[in-house]
Amino acid sequence: MQKIKKERMTKVLGYLVILFYALYLAVLFAERTVAVVMGFTADEPFCLRGDIAQWYAHIATVFALVSSLVTAIALNGYVFRYLFTRSEADKIRLDHGNMAITAGLLLIGGMAHTEFTLLGVQFVSYGFLLLSMLMRTIEAGMLCRPGISRMRLAVSYLYIVCFSMAIPVVYSADLGDAETAFVVIEIVTALLLVVAFAYMLSLFYRSGGLLNFGLPLIVYTTAADIAIFVLRLPVAANVFVMVFLALTVVLWLIGRIVYGNAVLPYFCGRYKKRGYFEGWYIKLVSKEGKAMAFILSYHADEKGKRYAMLQFAGEYGFGIRYDVSEFSAREDTFSVRLGGMEADSSGLRADVSHDGHTVRGEVRFGDFVPPTRDIMGPFASFPFMECKHGVLSLKHALSGHIVVDGREYSLDGGTGYIEKDLGRSFPSEYFWTQGTDGGSSVMAAVAKIPYLGLKFSGVICSVHTGGREYRLATYNFARANVTEDKIKIARGRYALEITPAEDGGASALAAPLHGGMSRTINETASGKARYVFTDGGKVLLDMTCEGASHEIVA
Repeated sequence: MQKIKKERMTKVLGYLVILFYALYLAVLFAERTVAVVMGFTADEPFCLRGDIAQWYAHIATVFALVSSLVTAIALNGYVFRYLFTRSEADKIRLDHGNMAITAGLLLIGGMAHTEFTLLGVQFVSYGFLLLSMLMRTIEAGMLCRPGISRMRLAVSYLYIVCFSMAIPVVYSADLGDAETAFVVIEIVTALLLVVAFAYMLSLFYRSGGLLNFGLPLIVYTTAADIAIFVLRLPVAANVFVMVFLALTVVLWLIGRIVYGNAVLPYFCGRYKKRGYFEGWYIKLVSKEGKAMAFILSYHADEKGKRYAMLQFAGEYGFGIRYDVSEFSAREDTFSVRLGGMEADSSGLRADVSHDGHTVRGEVRFGDFVPPTRDIMGPFASFPFMECKHGVLSLKHALSGHIVVDGREYSLDGGTGYIEKDLGRSFPSEYFWTQGTDGGSSVMAAVAKIPYLGLKFSGVICSVHTGGREYRLATYNFARANVTEDKIKIARGRYALEITPAEDGGASALAAPLHGGMSRTINETASGKARYVFTDGGKVLLDMTCEGASHEIVA
């Protein structure tokens, strides 16, 4: 009964997202139409005066009205049809990216103040847009997606709201000789920030209420708003913008420090055309300690050719290449489909028969145990990284079975692990391992990281034991020592010693290079390894895993 109520509520919220969005468009479109018509038909129309701001305001408003109307009809027909039909077929076709484009185009006119602007009506229209985003946030919060806290959703919502209020409105200013230069700065700033807001709105809608807390945008916004404030007298509009700029910066700092800058669990590559890969590594370990992994990945190589791959790593390995049309992944939750295989937070389902290989069965997942925060820490927000890494679940219970090429594996009482990578290429040199005994879980990676022409050694490590996660990483001053037979990672009084997997046999897997899968690595998917974790010499974990996995690439 509770589940049915929740499903009904999310449907209502989804409808309200669209309803308030449509009301925003309708009210602002009507207000802008009235304002621009009155501007052209006034006793002393703007075109007879040399007011640059008014010329821009009217031209921008006409452009905004025409372009938003065209995109609303051409790209968002399903939006308005859904309002009246509530058809699931129309809902599936909804494109939140296109919705954001239309909203942004109309906002170009909204951020230009004409003499006949109806401010009260404008604020009502913006209120509808904020309500639409709020409904999306509440809807996402009810989904309780693994690894995403309701607090992060709240911070994302408040951040985009304050950012939208920090966009300066272009209007006339009597500044003498400095007026022309000032208006140009104001116009450029308003246009760029509206474009940025439209992008943020697209990401917000598509990801289910989540935002990246990137550095370049907040730096530009702060510099531009302060410049406008200094150049113009501190009138009420200026003070309004500066208050919300301050709130935007505070929320950005909270989001950046607490949550990082990546939304890795969900599909991020929709608009990537070349030199890009994105893959999910789904590991299954039986109660007896036999491990296997399925890797579902999307690729756009250097020439722009797009395709997808399904790989299996276990006692042996194989890979199946698919046309990109057979791949789909959601941008608001963990859900990936490739050929006859589907994986999401509830489990993995397979009915694959391709290239002489078969995979059939269903494995159900228990509750995910995600890391306490982004595994890459502040590095998640660095642009131009060769590869970004994320962990969806450090461990979760398994049940069900899977049949691979005629061999059946029982996963009842087993343990799962899921991680993800995206970027251009895997590092040229790295060590990676993961192991679990059902109660505890360890993931560690050491790699040579190229960045802006330089190279540095990066470490990420998560030890989950005794109901607590311990993090050892470059960003909290951990150091690694890799030898032929052991890997040691230490931070302060904490230390992890790893004796790599053995006796497991290696599977040859394709690995990403410039987006394509033109490189081969060897992975021991199910071997034996020992993990010893200490706190000031006191042993907190001494775990020997039969289903440990590792890759060593030198």
